[in-house]
Amino acid sequence: RFAMDDVVVRFDAVARRFGAVDALRGFSASVPAGSVTALLGRNGSGKTTALRCAMNLLRPDAGRITVLGAGSTQLGPAEFARIGYVSERQQLDPRLTVARTIEWTRSFYSATRSWDDALATDLTRRLGLDPGARVGSLSLGQSRKLSLLLNLAYRPQLLVLDEPAANLDAVVRREFLELVLDRLRDEGLTAVFSTHHLTDVE
Repeated sequence: RFAMDDVVVRFDAVARRFGAVDALRGFSASVPAGSVTALLGRNGSGKTTALRCAMNLLRPDAGRITVLGAGSTQLGPAEFARIGYVSERQQLDPRLTVARTIEWTRSFYSATRSWDDALATDLTRRLGLDPGARVGSLSLGQSRKLSLLLNLAYRPQLLVLDEPAANLDAVVRREFLELVLDRLRDEGLTAVFSTHHLTDVE
């Protein structure tokens, strides 16, 4: 765990281009331990690009990002075992049931012994997920909730949420964000999330 004055994620003058388009230009920001930090901006403002660079899914053209004390381009299994990442475009195998998806994800954390079966069971209940339902039959909101469950059950220290409530109806959106807040309060997580909705930040 981190001291409260630690910086968990830092962007230093980060730039990323796609062809002739500057997605990020000299972007700098820091995420203190124990905080909830929002990247707020309209669609196309570079929020997703910043988070994808932080997760080493994209490489910045210039600047540096550190995550959990490591350079983003050097992130490895030890760091990713401490990070939960939920994106708007999270892909889950539609052929598997909810229970099988949880079991399959759990297998990746056997070495670290960080997976919490009791928490996974509790979240399944709280989120109203049917363990026998196939992922392909889930609504968008249910699928997003399952993605959140999979990224909370191993008790990460850092939770990265890229437009997690996008395209959800108002009721499901509120339920989703309230669950995130509950886990942040209970676990003392550090969270960084992107959104173009001011009400999400509020």
